[in-house]
Amino acid sequence: EAPSATVAVYLDRSIVYRSLSVLSGTGTTGPVISGTLMPPSTMAVSLYSHFGEDTLIPGISCIAGITRNLEAGAMAEIPVTRDGTSDIDFTLSVKTGFASTLHSVALYLAYHHSEGVIVGPAYELRAGPVSIGINLEASIRDNGGILYKPDVYAAGGAAFRFFYGPATLGLWIRTETSLVTSDIVLDDQLSAGVMLKLIIPGTDLFISGDG
Repeated sequence: EAPSATVAVYLDRSIVYRSLSVLSGTGTTGPVISGTLMPPSTMAVSLYSHFGEDTLIPGISCIAGITRNLEAGAMAEIPVTRDGTSDIDFTLSVKTGFASTLHSVALYLAYHHSEGVIVGPAYELRAGPVSIGINLEASIRDNGGILYKPDVYAAGGAAFRFFYGPATLGLWIRTETSLVTSDIVLDDQLSAGVMLKLIIPGTDLFISGDG
């Protein structure tokens, strides 16, 4: 698989989700979903692009806090290759949960056009400028009719974030199984990466990079 990188510019009118990436329709560190929810009556919008050896994928992601315990999000991307533009990819998601000063627990449900239905819990522990989180998820993918013998995959990840002033550093690790069959044969695929995020002083803009 060709190496890729992401550069994003964020517009966040309330400066919430300050230490999270919002490229997938919810708050994450890399692909690891956060247990944190967007506060009610707030919204974050990000314009971004993934860069690969032969592909450019511009996209937009929006997240809105509906109530204290519910957020909704959407993401849309248009992959552009040397041969032209392919189909639009999109995600629609909701996340519900509860939070205290130190802990956040959430349940995430999404429909991803290229990956099917994704559901799972997320937990986050916060201590000052440090956050540690984990998430588990199941992916139910279409197999000639999503309710007829669907393909099921499982994944889990952990993330560490540290912010100082306007800057955030995130580290993540994630594993995904191959197709879960009746024999429960697992073929772990391990990945890891780094997230950097910077609030431009005096503005509501963010610059972020994920790799």
